[in-house]
Amino acid sequence: MDLGYSIRNGFRINGDYLIQIPLDKNVDLNFVKFNNLMIELGGDPSDNLLADLNFSFVADFYGIAISFADLGIGMNVNVFDDNGKFGDLDIKPHFKFPDGIGITIDTKAVTGAGIIKWNKEKEEFLGAISIGVLNLCSVDALLLFSMCMPDGSKGFSFMAALSTTFKPGIQLGMGFQLTKIGGSLGINRRIDQDRLISATRDGTLGAVLFVDDIAHHLDTVLGNITTYFPAKEEQVFFGFMTQIAFSEIMKIDAGLFIQAPDPVVVIIAGGMHIGLSKSLDWVLSINVYFLGMIDFSKGLSFDASMVDSHIVGIDLYGDVAFRLYWAGDTKGFLFSAGGFHPKYKPEAGFNVSNMRRIGMKLNYSLLKISLESYFAVTSNTVQFGARAEMSINLYVCSISGFYEFNALFQFNPFHFMVDGSAGMKVKCCGITLLSVAIALELRGPARWSASGEATFRVLIFEKHIHFSETWGKALEDSEKKYISVLPIFEAGFIDNTNWQVISNDVVGRLVSFSEIKSDELVVKPSDTIAFSQSGVPLGERMEKYGEAEPGDICQIDIENIYISGVELTKGNDYEFLSSSFAPALIKDLSEEEKLAAPSYQKMKSGFTLTHSLQEERGEGQEVKPYQEYICQSLNDGVWSRWEKYSVETSTTERRAIRKMEASSRKKINSFSKPLTHNFSSEITMNRKYASSQRRNEEGIRRYILQSDCILRRKARSFIDQLENV
Repeated sequence: MDLGYSIRNGFRINGDYLIQIPLDKNVDLNFVKFNNLMIELGGDPSDNLLADLNFSFVADFYGIAISFADLGIGMNVNVFDDNGKFGDLDIKPHFKFPDGIGITIDTKAVTGAGIIKWNKEKEEFLGAISIGVLNLCSVDALLLFSMCMPDGSKGFSFMAALSTTFKPGIQLGMGFQLTKIGGSLGINRRIDQDRLISATRDGTLGAVLFVDDIAHHLDTVLGNITTYFPAKEEQVFFGFMTQIAFSEIMKIDAGLFIQAPDPVVVIIAGGMHIGLSKSLDWVLSINVYFLGMIDFSKGLSFDASMVDSHIVGIDLYGDVAFRLYWAGDTKGFLFSAGGFHPKYKPEAGFNVSNMRRIGMKLNYSLLKISLESYFAVTSNTVQFGARAEMSINLYVCSISGFYEFNALFQFNPFHFMVDGSAGMKVKCCGITLLSVAIALELRGPARWSASGEATFRVLIFEKHIHFSETWGKALEDSEKKYISVLPIFEAGFIDNTNWQVISNDVVGRLVSFSEIKSDELVVKPSDTIAFSQSGVPLGERMEKYGEAEPGDICQIDIENIYISGVELTKGNDYEFLSSSFAPALIKDLSEEEKLAAPSYQKMKSGFTLTHSLQEERGEGQEVKPYQEYICQSLNDGVWSRWEKYSVETSTTERRAIRKMEASSRKKINSFSKPLTHNFSSEITMNRKYASSQRRNEEGIRRYILQSDCILRRKARSFIDQLENV
């Protein structure tokens, strides 16, 4: 607020100011109640004096109460004009609409509550209701409609959820009951898969699937919608949920969600609770949550977690994860029950970090015992391990000990590491009387290595023992395996399955070609070609290939592409393609790098021809009226351009294999080798045709030719009829 006075303009007040005077008085008019009375005095930037009476209004009609929150009536007084001088004191009344409308129902048949709320700042409409009918069932429903996207841009998003609880459940036979059903729908909203995985691990997945008890947990439900179902344009999802119970012993929640169109995701999620009555919950309580997803743009995943579980004081916990990704930035396979080896770091794209060990824990003041283990399989490793701890507390004295081991086996190239440790400690009155700790590690093969350390302590006397031994032969050059890489690429190059003929017709073709019964690829003048292989990455220097070293070349790249002797230009005539390759296939990585490196990376695998090559076309040829098809003549000039397809590799390094002493160097030669792939020019025609709808100049020419031929045929037929007359 700005106060000021000048001789020229007089007294002025600028800015906003507000004085609130609460009236601690509730007005009860039997069926109508006024609450939270407050007087507000202030001003606005227009130099108007504001005087408002704010209140909450409740109308109760025999068990049905409707409340309006933060209503207001008041007036604006024009005290100053735009020039800062006194105004005409014009009084304008105004009415403040309520921020929300609440409904409560308390009758013999129906009880519950609901709310309708409008958030002006977020441009968001909210409707929620929770009612019970004759103590037989309860219904919770929510509707959220946003008039803009989270970033403030134009758009809308819609979310609706419904959950019905049956009391008692509907009998299904064999003691099973249907206790809940529900559904959800989202428009311009998506399912956050990573968030659902986190909800599975922390045990909140059940609250995400069902909208239970909205009247008491509305803020939590709204937070779940924003977190797990965020807004995204052109995305839709829907889901169905159900709960089946077996007496009071077991309850199973299950839901099916489908998201489309990009990406298309199918989700099966739920949870299982096993326990006794609430009074005996301390004896047995098992809670397991699971989440399975098929993301057609990524792959298959499954997660399961045990949380808040115990049997007679023994806590149970652990996480399980499965991934099979064949697309996207992260590719590979893994399965884990309890996590991974401490030195193994899975890729971030798998979202399997911070997994809990499969374990059990007994925690009493006298005795504490814990046992944890894990087992994991990835594309190139097997991992397992365990840890056990125990402590006994006897008044001022305690005895504690532990044992742990970890093992990791790598397949390509073969390598393993196994480590173990154990220790024991005796303490009295906080003083360590005796302690022993031993740690061992074994690695191999080529070369074998073993190391260990032991520590002994008696009162203040301490002794350390350390050893490290290495033995066996290293992988010398003379003992290394070699492999010829070029034949692998050549085999992929001549394989027709790695070549793709792509038609450029958008809808249809003027001429329909019958199927060629041969293994040869047939290329029409309007087609283009793509080549991609998965044997050897292009443009990458190969330090190894699998478990062997390259014996002929260490890098392959595409330098020139020719069609019938005509050199093509990169960018204008062709573009490179990429595919997924394992870095460990060609790179000599250290053990730590192998564990930390991604399973697959995008590398150059081939090329695709662009449409600019389709400059030559066959000339139209008039056909006889009695023929049942219309076609274009395909001259030899067109086919000669597509007859042979050659690729010339770049100058690369060639390694001559010579069995010499380990200290000798291998000679490296450079060479260039052209590779040629042939295509068949043979085509046959069916006696049928379809109009072309290609949206280019050549398509229009073909359409004109077709129309011209049809008109000529009809004209000649008409002339023949006239001549016969």
